[in-house]
Amino acid sequence: MSRRQLLNIGTAGSAALLVGTSAVSSSRFRAPRMSGDPFTLGVASGDPTPDGVVLWTRLAPDPFAPGGMGMRPVTVEYEVAEDERFARVVRRGAAVATRELAHSVHPEVDGLAPDRWYYYRFRAGSAISPVGRTRTAPAYDSHPDRLRFVFASCHAWSDGYYTGYEHIAAEDIDLVVHLGDYVYEDAVSGRRTGRTVESHLRPEARDLADYRLRYALSKVEQPLQRAHALFPWLVTMDDHEVDDNWAAGSSGIDADIDILPVVFRARRAAAFRTMYEHQPLRLAQRPSGTHIHLHRRYHYGDLADFTMLDTRRYRTRQSSLNGDITTEREDRTAADRTILGGAQRDWLVDGFARSRARWQIIGNQVPLGQTDHDPGPATAVSTDAWDGYVADRNALLGAATDRDVGNLVVITGDRHENYACDLRRDYADPDSPVVGTEFTGTSLTSGGDGVDIYDHGRRLLDANPDLRFFNAQRGYVRVEVDRQLWRNDFRVVPYVERPGAPVHTRATYVVRDGIPGVVEAWRPDHSTDRDAEWRATAEHRPPPHARLRRGVITWNTQIPRIRWRLCVSESMKLRIFTEPQQGANYDALLTVAKTAEQLEFDAFFRSDHYLAMGDSDGLPGPTDAWITLAGLARDTERIRLGTLVTAATFRLPGPLAIQVAQVDQMSGGRVELGLGSGWFAEEHAAYGIPFPADKFARLEEQLAIITGLWSTKLGDTFDFDGKYYRLADSPALPKPAQDPIPVVIGGTGTTRTPALAAEYATEFNMPFSSAEDSARQFERVRAAARARGRRPEDLVYSNALVACVGANDADVARRAEAIGRDVAELKANGLAGSPAEVVDRIGAYAAVGTSRIYLQILDLHDLAHLELIASEVSSQL
Repeated sequence: MSRRQLLNIGTAGSAALLVGTSAVSSSRFRAPRMSGDPFTLGVASGDPTPDGVVLWTRLAPDPFAPGGMGMRPVTVEYEVAEDERFARVVRRGAAVATRELAHSVHPEVDGLAPDRWYYYRFRAGSAISPVGRTRTAPAYDSHPDRLRFVFASCHAWSDGYYTGYEHIAAEDIDLVVHLGDYVYEDAVSGRRTGRTVESHLRPEARDLADYRLRYALSKVEQPLQRAHALFPWLVTMDDHEVDDNWAAGSSGIDADIDILPVVFRARRAAAFRTMYEHQPLRLAQRPSGTHIHLHRRYHYGDLADFTMLDTRRYRTRQSSLNGDITTEREDRTAADRTILGGAQRDWLVDGFARSRARWQIIGNQVPLGQTDHDPGPATAVSTDAWDGYVADRNALLGAATDRDVGNLVVITGDRHENYACDLRRDYADPDSPVVGTEFTGTSLTSGGDGVDIYDHGRRLLDANPDLRFFNAQRGYVRVEVDRQLWRNDFRVVPYVERPGAPVHTRATYVVRDGIPGVVEAWRPDHSTDRDAEWRATAEHRPPPHARLRRGVITWNTQIPRIRWRLCVSESMKLRIFTEPQQGANYDALLTVAKTAEQLEFDAFFRSDHYLAMGDSDGLPGPTDAWITLAGLARDTERIRLGTLVTAATFRLPGPLAIQVAQVDQMSGGRVELGLGSGWFAEEHAAYGIPFPADKFARLEEQLAIITGLWSTKLGDTFDFDGKYYRLADSPALPKPAQDPIPVVIGGTGTTRTPALAAEYATEFNMPFSSAEDSARQFERVRAAARARGRRPEDLVYSNALVACVGANDADVARRAEAIGRDVAELKANGLAGSPAEVVDRIGAYAAVGTSRIYLQILDLHDLAHLELIASEVSSQL
């Protein structure tokens, strides 16, 4: 985003001035003449509340030169606006940047509206900062439907490029949570290709100047700056912001002089101060010497509470040397060993009792769940994690149980590995119940290029029956939370030691409202014979695990993962049909397609539109149907793919034949082409696409050309001389994997449409019509087929109907409200109601000859909807 000139910052609005923060004053400290841009470290915001946020920047024309701003204080002005052009400024103020805090400022802005985006910028003298964007939290008494955020940790500058932050910046999220190891104190080496480090940046950080250089190394990186500028952040620290494996007043065990308490006290004070200077933290978090208050709680309406912990400053020293893995430390269970300290532990537990939120989210630094490194009878754990502080773990999980916390989810960093695991009330008791869930996220860069899994990970999976997933690639975790489901996407990149790595979702796990423990939604390596895998792994995982059976979770001692089961009769197939123009990116579509495949729906189809309809804003914007299907062809394995329907006005017939044939090859022969004339004039106008009057006649020629190109024998050529299109000496390549590709034609026209279907279609689809109207149209198609000498029973007859299924009336009403529809209208015109009602309604369509139904799914984030249909509707057909 380009920098824009501030509009008359001065006396308008409420002026504010205090060292690094905001308070009323009329004083001004003029900025010195600067040789360069003072905003080289970017801008940031954080700790959002319903009426405000804290903003951050640091003036540093030369961030690697000490004292770059000199001795004088400087007034830094800021503006907050409702729009990125700053035409509607809602707050103005100023803060004083001083040498004591490295000329950083942390103005706390209040008086803003809840749950909305704002834009902000700074000015120092004549220099204008980049524009940042932030978002306030929903009102305390509000009922948000959804929260999207990313959590990340561990981005050692010397270990790799910040490609992960490039991808985070592209995510559609409300918030970023950083769980620590934002900088690394140890000596800078170099895994990054093509990068050299100046000598004064290489030694281990020990004092204020050293730590400031560490933050500067990270902060100058554009991907990190962009991620900070686009979203508010919640941050805390782990160990490397100070010293590896430090604990309270003790440094990590090494040969350094700072093992002396007085020396380490000075080092901690420098590290805490530098962290505050470089993060969007409020005045309440400003350190005083070795005291810093990082544990705090933020509310997201009644949907979620974020509780950010500090597991370093109050802990007892690790019981084994430097927290190393050990089997010999029985004292790790001692009651006086603490990782939280008494005051923080009481505050945490008290928060459970006071909270009204549906989801309790704990931001945590080191793994809470037991992580046994020995598959044998011994228990080998790291005493740096909660395994070294069993009493505190039991107190936390016990309090969650006693206070009936139904949705406890812990998000964790530190390990440079991805875990998904259940949390048990007491790991000493094999029959102890599962009371929560922990997702551990891998590092952004730390450790360099990762791997999917290696021997260490296999040992962990063997030794820990509650550990459901392991991965050791680099990346971050994307979360979407609503009132029924927590969805956790492990987003990974294949490499970080060189730039430009793509990102993909390695696995998705979910947590259901009121049901503790993780559920595997999909993994690409679990798409083969899952029954065989379950039988094999069951022998090694004796503790109880969850299974999905007809929409409810039951406990079973044989099956270690949820088994998605779908029984669909040969006479009726259910297909998933989406409308991405209403607002969906590729990742959302991939998740739905993967879920549909996992649940064994017959096909995943999408519309082909470029403009949202109705009241939807269509964000993040349209996606192309055939580019989407090309991606899904590679990212899925069994499910059939297609369009309902491709608009003939969007593409020329020859290139369309090539595209569809290529995607069919890419999918291994799983593609179907639904083709229609195109009807939505506004989207053609919006994107400069011609919208001719004779669309149906053009559709007829397109069908003749596309099917003709595919059916031409290898070595022959194809010619066509029509009114609208001419092809001469076409080699008619490439050939699709299927012979032929199924063609779907549909519509309500009574004469030309049935004739066209009789000529070219494999399947005739009747969209959004009653069973009675469908019966009449199907008979017209059958008559047209007979007239052409074709057997009517050779065609498949299908319907497209909106789906809104709920376990009870309240669920149906909630889902109807989510898509902006009335329940009575949905029951009249679609498949809505209880599973039994929907099964009866499907039976009415089956009676008139329908053998496929395309379920129009309008809320793509409600994966539980698909699960309910699979378990309670499909199984009864």
